[in-house]
Amino acid sequence: MIYMMNSEKLLLLQENQILLNRFSIWCKWAGMKIRVDKCVTFGTKKSSTKSTQFKPKLIIDGILVPAVKSGDSFRYLGRHFDFDMSNNMHKSELSDTLNATLSEIDLLSLHPKNKLLLITNTYFPNSPGILQLQTYLNLGSTST
Repeated sequence: MIYMMNSEKLLLLQENQILLNRFSIWCKWAGMKIRVDKCVTFGTKKSSTKSTQFKPKLIIDGILVPAVKSGDSFRYLGRHFDFDMSNNMHKSELSDTLNATLSEIDLLSLHPKNKLLLITNTYFPNSPGILQLQTYLNLGSTST
């Protein structure tokens, strides 16, 4: 591969590839397989005074690891990460899930007090605001 960049960046990518090769060898020794289809690479670099995102080219067992496209996010341990660290994708996912759940509860043929109990006891059992709402409406015990 030919990289068109300065020697420091080339050295860093070579070091990352060397570490990845060592990890791959260790995984083979331990009887584990690296699932490249579940891997992504995410790169940031500082050019003058501004950080930018780039696509690192790292290879595992002859397969190029997919890079996160500029402006996209990746998911790690249930959390979305993007270059801006904005949490927009995470907030959107949580909001969509909450709206879907509340819509389902709203369609149930229950008294509104029971719907509130279902929401507060199931989805927000330790939220201080919900505990205050329960106390105000006398919906049930607020002790945990």
